[in-house]
Amino acid sequence: AFVTAAGKIAAYAVLVLAGAGAAATLYRYGPSRQKAKWVWLTPGSVLAALLWLALTIGFGIYVADFGDYGATYGSLGTVIITLTWLYLSSYILLFGAELNSEFEHQTAQDSTAAGAPIGRRGSWVADHVADEGAAPSEPAQPRPAPAVPAPMAFPLPALSSRIEAPREVGFPAATAANWALLLIGRGKPAAGLALLMAAAALVWLGRSPPVRRSATARRSATARRSANARQSDAARAKPG
Repeated sequence: AFVTAAGKIAAYAVLVLAGAGAAATLYRYGPSRQKAKWVWLTPGSVLAALLWLALTIGFGIYVADFGDYGATYGSLGTVIITLTWLYLSSYILLFGAELNSEFEHQTAQDSTAAGAPIGRRGSWVADHVADEGAAPSEPAQPRPAPAVPAPMAFPLPALSSRIEAPREVGFPAATAANWALLLIGRGKPAAGLALLMAAAALVWLGRSPPVRRSATARRSATARRSANARQSDAARAKPG
């Protein structure tokens, strides 16, 4: 038992070292910037390797004991499992890179292999320090909000009267659709299709009726726009 446990620990340690080395290599040669020193890549690489190992073990337990990808996706279950694992692993790599970037951003030391003063190191996080140039004695002035031009109004009475606003699918319809797909994946296409048609009927019955404007309302809106346009032209024509 001791030899087995020691072998598993050694295998996990090798996986962590291999993952940390691969992540550090990616962090050093992947970005389009001056190469960082290896010591500044260590924190994010080690953290990414530990999180990746925890993700691999946890996701393997979930797939083996809780998830049933074969019943849902059939022969594509292995492909879906691999893609999901790669998707989650990419987030871990990005998190480790963000940690290294923040460490470089918090110091004025040269974290690159250029050996240049700050401002000439070829990397934004190495050339800038967090909170640099801040004046704590003076309160920060709020920035004025940019002026947003008013949207132009186009008279589209015939088109707007036929447009129906989209409506969110309700919880019962979404639940019924999920159960329908699950039944189809488990070899019950008839029940799944019937439930799917019921979900579509729920969505159709729950839609909001289109808003139609009468001809009188359209003529009134057109007359108001014309009157406003004439008033604007008259105001501009007056001498200053």
